Amino acid sequence: VPGGVQGLDRYAYVNNSPINYIDPSGHGADCGIGTGCVRDYSKAKTVKDFQDLSWNERKRWLTEFANNPELEDNPHWFDDMIGAIDFMASDANLGKEGGTAEVMDAGVLQALNNGWRLFHGKEQIGGGGDKWAMFFHALIKEFSTDINELIALRLQAEQGGVDYAWDLETTQAAQDGMNVYDQIAFLTFKAGADGYRSLATGFRNSDPLLIDQMQHGNLYSNFGPSIITMTDPRTSGPGLVNIGVFTFDIFYPGKYPGLP
Repeated sequence: VPGGVQGLDRYAYVNNSPINYIDPSGHGADCGIGTGCVRDYSKAKTVKDFQDLSWNERKRWLTEFANNPELEDNPHWFDDMIGAIDFMASDANLGKEGGTAEVMDAGVLQALNNGWRLFHGKEQIGGGGDKWAMFFHALIKEFSTDINELIALRLQAEQGGVDYAWDLETTQAAQDGMNVYDQIAFLTFKAGADGYRSLATGFRNSDPLLIDQMQHGNLYSNFGPSIITMTDPRTSGPGLVNIGVFTFDIFYPGKYPGLP
């Protein structure tokens, strides 16, 4: 057989997936971020680009983003997002390929990248980047030293990206395609994460004197410093959402200005 056995396979040129891939150059299937499906995660721009990345590749993209020279003094502002990727990837329900979390996370990362583009005077590819651009401006251009303001801006930026990603047709299609149990699991996770960001933002925007008292442990004794830590994206990890919401429910119901 001329060309070997592969010569019998009319779709080998696109890895047997003519719906998902194309080969405009004749040199290999184009996954959206590299010829021949060699995915260069650093070049991801569109939602499809990010969705084509594995969980590990997304984590590598985010880690390299956080270590950008312009952010070299502030690489830990994305520790909670890296922790969230670890958490979702390891969870039996959230980590499924093509599942709502996996699809929506692509939009969240695109929104972050869009914010970086806006900050550098470029157009967005999609959306969700406006509040990220505001955060980068305060962090890099204004050299803001108000840590509570920066944390609030950072949490609001992530929420803006989450809202953008949730409204995407790809996310809604993924959610509709999940079984009822997985749909409930994701919506519970999303509600917890949205609630945490809302509470944490309100907390960081509240009375500066109260914040100072909490930081020095003068309120609620030993709980003050730990709660401060849990509302800081730079020190939060995979358990941030559950711990944060649980803690606020117990200790903060109606206690602080700006909290629901």
